[in-house]
Amino acid sequence: MATDNYHEKTLLLGKGSFRKVYRGALPNKVVVIKESKIVNQAFIEEFINMVIQFSKIKHRNVVELLGCCLETEVPLLVYEHIQNGSLSQHFLNNGQESFLSREMRLRIALQVAQALAYMHSEASMPIIHGNVNLSNILLDNNYMEKLDCEVPYLNNIVDHESSIRSSGYTDPEYLHSRKITEKSDVYSFGVVLKVLLTGKKMPNPLDEPNDERNLKTLCYCSMDDDDQLEQVLHDSIGKEENLEALKEVFYLAKVCSSKEGNERPTMTEVAVKLEALRNMCKKATSSET
Repeated sequence: MATDNYHEKTLLLGKGSFRKVYRGALPNKVVVIKESKIVNQAFIEEFINMVIQFSKIKHRNVVELLGCCLETEVPLLVYEHIQNGSLSQHFLNNGQESFLSREMRLRIALQVAQALAYMHSEASMPIIHGNVNLSNILLDNNYMEKLDCEVPYLNNIVDHESSIRSSGYTDPEYLHSRKITEKSDVYSFGVVLKVLLTGKKMPNPLDEPNDERNLKTLCYCSMDDDDQLEQVLHDSIGKEENLEALKEVFYLAKVCSSKEGNERPTMTEVAVKLEALRNMCKKATSSET
């Protein structure tokens, strides 16, 4: 495998919870090689089992794990390379709006929902993602979504839990139970869906930014306050869009991010509902043209 001897010029941005992430090359294929920060020997056997399990995930909207090397100082994971970076890169901190259209946003949301539904219900063994956020949602050359899944137990557990606690995408129940569940993924997806609706990046809960009022308003406003909700959607997506269908998408996002896990739907239910709402928006748009 060619990585230019792990030269800095092959180092990619967006390291995530890994120490370094490199671009590499296989015959006729560009790949991503992820290098662990720390290996906890107590988890090596479980890590290997998880690698086997994750390598069996075969879904068009999940980044494929191509292989693993355990003969190095720290394990290396090899993934397919996704060309257009993460969704996080399309929602900037400087106030610039994302160029992603409403249709593209709904399509991306649907693809994330379908990927999670597959992992929860259709994979050979149920798999919980555990860290759904904009940085782990990648876009290919056609702006089709690919969900990046990091194999657990590879990294320093303390660092991993610290990053989870500081994330605005984290299931509130996790902070009490210390357990990640399928409904944790549902909660995180609900936050992602709110970000896609507003076009604004999720604020860090430790900060109090002034430029995220659309997201905060959308998260907390009541569904009964139509004027407030419509203004947020107008500002972020446009007056020509089907606001009634978009309100339903917001309601779905709100239910997904309920504080109580038993009030959240399954990802399969979310995917079915979101597909219907996306089709509703497409029909409304075509009838207006």
